Amino acid sequence: MTDTMEQTVKAVSKESKKVKKLIKKSSKRIASAVASSARKEEKKSKKAAKVKEFIDLILTEWATEEERKIFLEGLVEADRKTNALFGHSFVAASPKEQAAILQVFDEDLATFRNEQLPKQVRAWELTLMLPFFAQMRRLTLVGYYTSPIGQEQELKVEIIPGELHGCVPAKPEVIQ
Repeated sequence: MTDTMEQTVKAVSKESKKVKKLIKKSSKRIASAVASSARKEEKKSKKAAKVKEFIDLILTEWATEEERKIFLEGLVEADRKTNALFGHSFVAASPKEQAAILQVFDEDLATFRNEQLPKQVRAWELTLMLPFFAQMRRLTLVGYYTSPIGQEQELKVEIIPGELHGCVPAKPEVIQ
């Protein structure tokens, strides 16, 4: 390997470690936001479905710098709004307080979408370049419904279906 390639690899590795540390620091906020977006009976299954870990993985390994920045700034904004309204962080907020903050984000998202309505985006062009709450909602839903718990318990889908017997001769019908 050339020196510049080694330097690039080291820089990327170092940056990846920084990102992972940053995401790890935000982990409690992510878990709180995921739990707050669920009904009481869904909270345990979302935790068991490892939605928070899914979001951590997407943010550290797949999201672009800009997408990650929007998400992390949204977590900070959630803390700011919670602190302004209730005098403490989002993680320390009660479920009702967290729901109120998420409602504010939801209303902001509705306003954003109404403003963006004339501009149509094709499904294959969608990225995480959305406002924080849209990212949070999308990642939570995708994380949950692609997990074994979401697939089997909620959607009632077999992840690996039973046997396939292709090209089997049909049995003749018996007429009596």
